[in-house]
Order: sequence, then structure tokens, then C-alpha cells
Amino acid sequence: LRWAPLTYGDQSRALDLSRQGRWVEAVNLYDRLIGQLRKAHTEESEHLLGQCLLNRGFALRELGRPVEALESFDELARLCEGHTDPDSQSYLGKALLHRAWLMAALGDPDGATQMAEDVMAKFADTEQPSLRALAATALLQEGARRNDAGRHEEALTAYDRLLERFGHEADWTVRHVAASAIFNRGNTLGDMGRHMEAIREYDRVVATCGAAPEAADVVAWALVNKGSELQK
Repeated sequence: LRWAPLTYGDQSRALDLSRQGRWVEAVNLYDRLIGQLRKAHTEESEHLLGQCLLNRGFALRELGRPVEALESFDELARLCEGHTDPDSQSYLGKALLHRAWLMAALGDPDGATQMAEDVMAKFADTEQPSLRALAATALLQEGARRNDAGRHEEALTAYDRLLERFGHEADWTVRHVAASAIFNRGNTLGDMGRHMEAIREYDRVVATCGAAPEAADVVAWALVNKGSELQK
């Protein structure tokens, strides 16, 4: 699937509405775009349709309309199945990740876990760093879900699995996810009252990332949380 200029201006306007938090207007515009693009039946229109379905699903999620968001991500997954180009595979991975998040929110944690495993199976061994990052993100989200549910040891296991598989990557697309896993380990240990271990994890974020601009956000939050732990 290649880039399509068709209705790109409308797509840009919808993105601007989303950035402004005007989700209802964004969804309405995406609905009109999707209706047009479904009728086009060209490779170019399919690419833009994928973008619109992904962004529409995210907007619906922000509006608290998870069932409709799931439908959007499901259609995107069906659209991308069978396509092997990196853009289509990226859309597919993102659709599955969003679907896992929504399944957990709708009370199906087992389904969310299976979806995360599907993402791992599809993308963990691909040559494309951005796709491997999606596989790593599946484990990151799984750890976060388990931590939010108070299942701290299981969260740590998910983060450890991520770091064992992706912790030595050279590409910062993947390394950023790995750094986030170390940071999340610190948060989980702090939630468990293991404050010194949490501080060591925040220090590990700084040591691992150094001054790399690609990880500046994770390093900054690690330093903030370390300061909070030191006050306990």
C-alpha cells in the first residue's frame, strides 16, 4: 500500500481536530472520509483508509465509545491482512495493540493477553525495528495492565520478558520501549513498597539511556520519580 494524495487535506483537518481534543468533530469527519474511501478500491485509497480507521478508533476510544473503537480497529486489521509492506504491517500491529487495550477495558483481560501474544508472534522477529517495537510495546502494555490490576509480580514478569527479548537492541525505536519497561519496573516496585529497588531501576534508566535525545522523556520521568521515592 502506497501513500495516497486523495482527500489528504480532509485527513489533515481531522488530525488537527484530534490534536485540539475536538473528538466528536474528528470522528464525524473520519466517518465521511471512510465512507468515500471504502468505495474507491485502489491501493492508494486503501492506505488512506487505514490511516483514517486507526485515527478514528483512537478518537472513539478517547470519547469513551470502546465498542465502536473496536469495530474500527477490527476493520483496519482485516484491511491489512495479507499485505506484507511495512506500512500495512505497522497499521496491523497498532490495530491489534489498541484492540488489546480495549478488550482489557471491556473486562476481557484474557483476550487482551492473547492479543498481545499475537502481536509478539507476528512482529518480534521481523527485520523492521518499528515492527519489533510494536512487539515490545505489547509486553509493555501487558505489564502495565497487570500492575493496574494490582498483580505486581506478574507485571514484573512481563517487563522482565520484554527486557530479556529486546533489552539489547541497537535501534532507539525499540530501545525506547525497553527503557520504558525499566521505568515501569521502578514504578511497580515502588507500588510494592520496595523503594530502594525502585530507585535502582530509575538509576538504571539514566545509565542505560545517558543523554540520548530519543529517550529524554523517559530519563526525565525517571529522575522525577526517583526524587519522589527518596522522600519516602
